Amino acid sequence: MLFLKLKHTTEDLVNGCKTGSRKAQELLYKQLAGKMLAVCMRYAVDKMEAEDMLQNGFVRVFQKINDYRGEGSFEGWVRRIMVHSSIEYYRKHHKMMQVEIDDTTPGQSANAAAVANLDAKDLMVLIQKLSPGYRMVFNL
Repeated sequence: MLFLKLKHTTEDLVNGCKTGSRKAQELLYKQLAGKMLAVCMRYAVDKMEAEDMLQNGFVRVFQKINDYRGEGSFEGWVRRIMVHSSIEYYRKHHKMMQVEIDDTTPGQSANAAAVANLDAKDLMVLIQKLSPGYRMVFNL
């Protein structure tokens, strides 16, 4: 059987998923779930919602796996599905409101030194603090 070996390439797993192998789906999920959860966190209110987005995204990946033609990176293809799935989930579960921006109010200028010292983790915390509408626009 194809999935008895210890190390699997992404191509092996994709081919296994195309044949409907549950083991290949499980291994592919384990291989990509961490990275894709980070993608979903950009659109979610909290980690629990991001996990729901992740599950919905992987369901769609496995439904559409036969559409993957091998052009470009498979991970990029999955990421695009996760983004679209997360946006769809967000629209379905959150009320969107229009926000008007008043350009007459002077904006706060950011301290360039403080911005330069931000690491990715700090930036994600700040993004999570944005209101849902602004966070969605920022991520898009």
